Amino acid sequence: LDEDGHSAPQIAVTRLLRGGPGAEPFRSSTNIYDDFINFLITNGGYTEKTDVGNGTLSGTLFPCPYDWRLDVQELTTTLEACVDDALMANPDSDKVDIVGHSTGGLVARAYVAKKGAAKINKIIYLATPHEGSPRAFNALAYDDGLVPNFVDFGRFLGTAIINNQTMSGLAKTFPSVFQLLPRYPFVWDPQKSRKLNLKTETYIDTFMTTLHLPKADALHNQ
Repeated sequence: LDEDGHSAPQIAVTRLLRGGPGAEPFRSSTNIYDDFINFLITNGGYTEKTDVGNGTLSGTLFPCPYDWRLDVQELTTTLEACVDDALMANPDSDKVDIVGHSTGGLVARAYVAKKGAAKINKIIYLATPHEGSPRAFNALAYDDGLVPNFVDFGRFLGTAIINNQTMSGLAKTFPSVFQLLPRYPFVWDPQKSRKLNLKTETYIDTFMTTLHLPKADALHNQ
């Protein structure tokens, strides 16, 4: 991403990772949400969003993919569009339920803070890091931690494609990674026998000068 946290090439996010296409083991490794969506359809009686033509949508289950690299607060516009689409397709309803997984839960929380809860019945958070994630700190400060979050395509080819250093370098351009920084002291200094103040002691010599930290503060203070 550029210094403002925006994608230079325009990337259209079209669908959730749902386990395909492709053969095993690639299909299983990308099956992130397929089982969950199928569970909701089979056991909850939902019908997935369908475009029936002329810009008309139907269904009661509206997956909402987004570019997770971007500023969480900017992504509220993506969620707002999904909410409005769901309500338009269901004129007898005036509110929706949101299931937010991981950073998606932060987007939902930011949406309510910015747009209000008039269109929201409830939000269900699944593994949402409301207090931040130490893994984000590792990726930014020590060239570590983000690779496990990605499909390791290299194992299918017998070679490494993206190493920790490269992935960490990319992470430093993602506003969302800074917004995932822990909101509490967690780095223990054995010499001082206490946890360090994250901003004045831990971040200063690593990435404190980045333009994305104000975006993290804005989200945390929301």
